[in-house]
Amino acid sequence: MKASVRYTYCYPEQIQVLDIAIPEPKANEIRVKVMATTVNRTDVGVLTGKPYLMRAFAGFPKPTLPVTGTDFAGIIDKVGSEVKTFKVGDRVWGFGDNGIAPMQHTSAILSKMPFCQSLKELIFLKLSPAQKRHIMPSTF
Repeated sequence: MKASVRYTYCYPEQIQVLDIAIPEPKANEIRVKVMATTVNRTDVGVLTGKPYLMRAFAGFPKPTLPVTGTDFAGIIDKVGSEVKTFKVGDRVWGFGDNGIAPMQHTSAILSKMPFCQSLKELIFLKLSPAQKRHIMPSTF
C-alpha cells in the first residue's frame, strides 16, 4: 500500500510516498482501507514537531509513528477475532491524535458513518469554515 512517511520531524516537502506492507490486525484491532483524509493543524504539528510540546505526544527525539495523518474515513476490510463492535464492510470515520499507524486504528476515536453521507462529504463536514472556503465545490 502507499503511505506518506517520514522518519524524522520535517516539513511537507520532505514527506516520502512509499510502498509499505499492509499490516495484519491483532485480535483486538481493525484494519481500515482509508478512502478520504484531511490535512489539519494537528497533522502539521505531528509532522514538524512544532510547537516543541507536540514531541511529548508524537515522540521524542523522533516521531513514534512514521506514517502521517490523523483524520480518516474509510471501509473496514479486516477485523481481529476479539472485535465485536465493527464488521468487515462497515463505513467508518475517525481521528487518531498522534498520527495513525498504517490502517490499524486501535487508539483512534472511531465511529460508524451515517449511511446517507459519502466518505468525502463526511471529511468535508469536519473542516473548519476557513478550510472550506479553499475547496472547490466540484471536488465533492
